[in-house]
Amino acid sequence: CTASDGQRSRSVHPRKKPAGSDRLTVWACASDILLLCKDVVPGEGRMEECLESKHHYLNSMCSARRTNTDRVPKACKEDVDILCLDAGKDEAHHLMCLRKHRNKITQSCWDKLSELGSDGWELLPNRFKHIGVDTQCTKALVHACSNIAPGYGALHQCVDKKWDDIASDCGLRKRQKPEKVPVSCTHDALVLCKHVVAGDSRVHDCLWKFDGVRDDNGHTISKDCLSSIILESHEMDVECAGDVTELCGHDHRTKHNLVTCLHAHQEKLAHGCTTRKHLHLIDPQYANTA
Repeated sequence: CTASDGQRSRSVHPRKKPAGSDRLTVWACASDILLLCKDVVPGEGRMEECLESKHHYLNSMCSARRTNTDRVPKACKEDVDILCLDAGKDEAHHLMCLRKHRNKITQSCWDKLSELGSDGWELLPNRFKHIGVDTQCTKALVHACSNIAPGYGALHQCVDKKWDDIASDCGLRKRQKPEKVPVSCTHDALVLCKHVVAGDSRVHDCLWKFDGVRDDNGHTISKDCLSSIILESHEMDVECAGDVTELCGHDHRTKHNLVTCLHAHQEKLAHGCTTRKHLHLIDPQYANTA
């Protein structure tokens, strides 16, 4: 075997890269994975091997023919202003929007879009940029989005919708659930929980800790705020907070007792405070109003 033979042999059978150190990433290749290799089980270089075996069909981001996203053509500026007002400021989002509305854009815009090499590529969050294709993340992505046809924003929407199903397998954080602090608790939150970042009920959990407890400065939760979070915990109207404080007191902690008390004083309740959808708890005749 000559030296040239050895070199030729190595070029035909390239050494596989270790799992997790792939050149190809989920960020660049998600569209092609779903279009070309979704039946391949990721791991031990299998997904990268599949993609590279079909390199003639890969989009320009996955094949590394370029590393930057396309700019929106000047011919499409008016189309963006008309069709893509809700797409944010990112040009990649604008390109997906224009392709999604390909039947509505001007001919001059479509002609310029057709010249771009990224028609099959969709923007994913940058957190996918360093995740290789032969990982559990790819498996989760395929499982969540295997039925969509990427290229016009569908993949981006699927990842956004199924984020919590994908995130843990990709080593990413799940989205925080937004938290709306009741108006009656605004001051309490600023005083008692000023270092707590709202989300995933963290402010509510903080406020609960001051039920019957004072901080180092002698502050405690106000009666109306306590009433509000008690009502929220039972999925009842926080508009009833003042009525609970004035008419019921905080000995009424169970939902049954709250509904009973408020219903007994229904003629005195503030505007917006209603117990109608909860009355089935105290009287079976209201079962259909739940």
